[in-house]
This record gives sequence, C-alpha cells and structure tokens, in this order.
Amino acid sequence: MAKSLALRPLPFVAAAYVLAPPAGLATLWLAMTFPFRDLDAAMSILPDVFNVGGAACLIIELVVVTPLLLGYRTRRWRWLNGWTGVALGAAIGVLASAATAVEALRNLTGVYLSGAGGQVYVVNGVWTQAGWGLWLGQLVSFAPKFALGGAVAALVLRLVAVRSMSRPPQAVGGSAP
Repeated sequence: MAKSLALRPLPFVAAAYVLAPPAGLATLWLAMTFPFRDLDAAMSILPDVFNVGGAACLIIELVVVTPLLLGYRTRRWRWLNGWTGVALGAAIGVLASAATAVEALRNLTGVYLSGAGGQVYVVNGVWTQAGWGLWLGQLVSFAPKFALGGAVAALVLRLVAVRSMSRPPQAVGGSAP
C-alpha cells in the first residue's frame, strides 16, 4: 500500500503552530549551551532565546509555513513531505543564523583581531574583509545549531499537523480487474 499525506483537522494544525516553536527553540537553547559549564550563564540566555526566537518563529509561521500548508492543502504538492519539510526548517534556521550574525555585527564600529603582526584594528567591522571573516566564523559556529532547531520545529509541525493515509495501489494497464 502506498502512503499519502493529508492535513489533519484545524485543531491539530493549531496545536502544531503552538507546539513546534517551543520545541525548536528548546533544541536551539540546548545546542547553544551544551555542555553546561556555567548553568547561570545558560539560564541567563533562555529568556532571550524564547522572546526573540518566539517573535521570529511567529513571523516565519505567518510568512512561510502558512502559505506552504495552504498550498499543500489545495494543490497536494508531492514534493512537500516530512523530509522536505525538515530540510526547509533547517534551511530557514541557517538563514535565521545568517541574519542574526549580520545583526550582531551591524552596529559594530571596530573589531579587534589578532594577526601575525600583533593586534589589528578594523573599523566598520562587518563591511571589511576581516569583518566578513568574523561574520563567517559566527555563521559556521551557530548555523548548525539554528538548523537543528529549525529542523526539530518542522518535524514537530509535521508530526502533529499532518497524517499518513494508506491509499490503494494504482491499477496498471488502465483497467481495473
């Protein structure tokens, strides 16, 4: 028997919208703070992760997830399944990580980098080669963590909002027995 996917009734979809962001943000927080060397420092970033991340998740749900679910409901896209949903969630996590890294460096007026010749001072950090190097370093550090959080959120959304249904196999040859 082949499987097809279908959206569950609206209360399940609403529950998925409520449950997915905290699951993804909790995963992001755990990935950012593991191993817990300093529990006070880990707990101090928890409100920021959930406040800022919750607002970002709300925007992502409105701008990306809702149109995808509406399109899936009306068009039955075959390419949109659990695996592509998780991949989209991871990709959105990487994009969020890139935006976060740029925002962190946007107002930076100087970056101190130690080079072979001693200390080097770079003005307008992110808009210079050294600033972009620092941005790329932050991206490499945080992108897998954001991607994991996005993938977990997408997986929770998929598990709660979408169900698998069995469908009879298609008749081969154009005629049914």
